[in-house]
Amino acid sequence: MKILKGILLILTLIFTLIFIGSLFLPSKYHVERSIVINAPADSIFQYANNLQNMNKWLPFKADYDTTFLITYSSQVEGVGASQKWDGKKLGSGSMKIIKSEPNKLVETEVTLGEGKVKSNGTFLLNETGGGVKITWQDEGSLGFNPVARIFGLFYDKLLGPDYETGLQNLKKICEKK
Repeated sequence: MKILKGILLILTLIFTLIFIGSLFLPSKYHVERSIVINAPADSIFQYANNLQNMNKWLPFKADYDTTFLITYSSQVEGVGASQKWDGKKLGSGSMKIIKSEPNKLVETEVTLGEGKVKSNGTFLLNETGGGVKITWQDEGSLGFNPVARIFGLFYDKLLGPDYETGLQNLKKICEKK
């Protein structure tokens, strides 16, 4: 019986330390990737500001989930455009364009599941000497959930490769035109 009490005490101490330690971890995450595309800004912008065009290069779709289904609002471009999706592997969610500046910026609000996870995405376009640099950023709050804060430390490594794949897809599309 003493051994069982000792094990329970040790487990309680470990979980308490993990919880307290997680309070000192960042409460937000930020993922960012960039690429230079040799195409006009307006050509690239039409793939960031139009949800149907965006889904031609984003890496989160049927490649992972054959049951993935996207439903668009009547407006698919610019501020107010929105889409919802559902799939067995990728789950459900929605995306809405909340800000758009032609050839410069598109901001989105993404909700995963039943509104439990929200993030803000940004596509920034900057003309450079070698083309247009597009930067894809995503950030969100991790709240006080210790598990979310611990996983937040790995979001850049988990999501970054998908962002790089998406930007490479966009580069291929825009440079082919």
